[in-house]
Amino acid sequence: MNPALQSPEVLYRLNKVDANAILMTDETFKTQNYYELIRNVVPELSTTPANSTVVSQNVPSLTHVIINSEQNLKGTFRLSDIMQGAGPEYHRRREQISKSLNCRDGINIQFTSGTTGHPKAAFLTHYNLINNSNFIGKRLEFDKT
Repeated sequence: MNPALQSPEVLYRLNKVDANAILMTDETFKTQNYYELIRNVVPELSTTPANSTVVSQNVPSLTHVIINSEQNLKGTFRLSDIMQGAGPEYHRRREQISKSLNCRDGINIQFTSGTTGHPKAAFLTHYNLINNSNFIGKRLEFDKT
């Protein structure tokens, strides 16, 4: 999500896509503190122990807040703990999923600016993103040496 979003905009987007997990950083950018932003949207984080699923009234689909941090923040799972706990079965399953993916599968949801109403969700494929990046690189003449 755009790091400049405010609480109502984050709430709208999470509910629009029925997000069941969010991966975020605990860092701040300018005046934006991402953990505080999510805690404003999901106040239950404040009373949920670290390494526990959250039950949110505002975002009923959201159960996992994963944070790329070494802090044990309330209501979050640390990404490093998840990765360390990933055993052989996880890696086998990840490999199976990787083999089943197609470049036309959806991989990214981007929202319109919402200038004429609520933002609309646009579902982009892996091919869309790579192809667009390729053309941008060519336009910027990154292919010239």
